[in-house]
Amino acid sequence: MIIGRSAERARLQELLDAARAGMSGVLVLRGDPGIGKTALLEHATSCAQGMRVTRVAGVEAEQELAFAAPHRVLLPVLSHSGCLPPPQRAALDTASGRVSGPAPDRFLVGLATLTLLSAAAAERPLLVLCDDAHWVDRESLDVLAFVGRRLHADGVVMLFGVRDRTAAEPGLSGLPDHRISGLPERDALVLLAERSEAYVDRVIAQWIVADVGRHRRLPRTRPRRYGWSGAGASQALIIGTDHLGVPVDTVVRASVRRRASPVHSLLLAHLRTLWAEPGLLETDPGAAAVGNATAELLRALLTSAAYDEDHRRVGAVMDDTLVHRVIAYLRRHLTEPELSPDRIAHAHAISRRRLYAVLKGAGIRLEQWVIAGRLETACRLLVAPNHAGLPVSAVAARCGLTGPSHFTRRFRAAYGSLPGSGAACVARPPCAPHQAQPSLVPEPCTRMGRGRENLEPVLGPSGEGASHPPQGASSQFR
Repeated sequence: MIIGRSAERARLQELLDAARAGMSGVLVLRGDPGIGKTALLEHATSCAQGMRVTRVAGVEAEQELAFAAPHRVLLPVLSHSGCLPPPQRAALDTASGRVSGPAPDRFLVGLATLTLLSAAAAERPLLVLCDDAHWVDRESLDVLAFVGRRLHADGVVMLFGVRDRTAAEPGLSGLPDHRISGLPERDALVLLAERSEAYVDRVIAQWIVADVGRHRRLPRTRPRRYGWSGAGASQALIIGTDHLGVPVDTVVRASVRRRASPVHSLLLAHLRTLWAEPGLLETDPGAAAVGNATAELLRALLTSAAYDEDHRRVGAVMDDTLVHRVIAYLRRHLTEPELSPDRIAHAHAISRRRLYAVLKGAGIRLEQWVIAGRLETACRLLVAPNHAGLPVSAVAARCGLTGPSHFTRRFRAAYGSLPGSGAACVARPPCAPHQAQPSLVPEPCTRMGRGRENLEPVLGPSGEGASHPPQGASSQFR
C-alpha cells in the first residue's frame, strides 16, 4: 500500500479511467533516486483492473543495445502483427532481430509499435509502463516517445519513470510530466514507522526525514530539541560528546534500535535510581564516580545498539555489562541458601556454561567469589557488638552456609582459626567482594587466607573454582 501521494494517485486514476472509456494518456514521472517513482508505477498496475499491462525497465548494461525496449514491450501483443503494413512489419522484424538487414528506420519502427499497441487496445485497454527510462537505449526511447506523442483515442496509457537531470530528458520532451518531490513530514514519519524493524524515536525520525530530504549527513553541530508528549514528568540526561567519546554517527544509528539492546533496561533502571534522590547524590563524595559509571553505561548501550550482534566490540561490551549484572545479582542474593549457578543463569537468560565463560573473561571464579563473600559476612556478624553471643549455627544460617560443622571447616580453612574466637576477623580486614567493583574482585579469597594453597580446602579438591561448570558439582554453593 502506498502512503501519501494523493495528488499523484488521483492523476494516475484519471488516466486509467480515461483509457477504459477509450481515450489515451501519457505521463512522465520525474524525480530523484528513491523518491517513489517505481512505487507509483506499481500502484498504477494494482489499479489497472480489466486492463492488459505490458512493461519494460531500463537496464544500465543494455544501454548500447538498440531497440531492446520495444521488443520487450511488444512481446504480449505480437499476435496482432498480421495487421501491420509490409514496410512497418519489415522494420519491426529487423529491429527485433527476427530478420537480418540494415539498421531499420526509427520512424517505421515507431509506426509499427503504435499500430500494434492500438490494435491490442481495441480488444482491451492497455497500460504500458517504462521504469528507469534513463537507462533505456536511445533508439528505444525515441520510439516510445514517438508513440506517446501520437496517442489520442486508442485506450492506451503510457507511464514513464525517469531520474531528473539525465540524458533521457531530451528524448521525452513534449510529453506531459510530473516532478515528484519528497513526502510531507507527516506521511514520511508514517512510512518510516511502518518500514522500520525496530521502534524509532519521534525526534530521531524527524532528523532522518529532514536529512534524507536534503540528501546529506547529519552534521555534528546540529541543534537538538528535547520534548515530552506523554503523561507525567520527564528528565533529560545530557553528556557531552567529548566526554562520551562516541561518534555522532554511532549515536544516531543506536538511537533507532536502542530498545533492542539488553543494556537498555540496565541503564534505564540505573537512571531511575539516580533520579529518585538527585539531591543526595549531588553532594556525595562519590558523585563524580557515579557520573563516570553512568557515562560508561550509556557508552555501552550506544555501542551495543549501533553494531550487529556478532561484532567483536559488541561481544566485549555485552560480556562486560553482563558481569556487572551478575555481580549485582550476587550481592543482592549472597546469603540466600537457594542461590545456585542454575538460578543465576536463569535470572540472566543464559546457560550455566555461558555464565562461567563470561565470568572467566573477567577473572572471576563464581564459587570462590560466593563462598568468600559469605565468609566475610560471617566475619562481620561475629565481631558486631549487637550480635555478640550469636551461636555458630545461627551465623551459618544467616550467611547462607549449610550447617554449623560445614561452616566451621570452611571458616577454619580460610582463616586458620575457629569462628567462635573472632580473632581471625579482627586480625585480617574483610576482602569485601560485594563492595568492590566487578573488575576488582577476581580473587576475593586470596586476601583472606595465606595464598592459593588455602583455597583448595575451602573450595574442595574437585575444583569448584574452575571457569566452566564442574562435572558433578553441587547445584548450590555449600
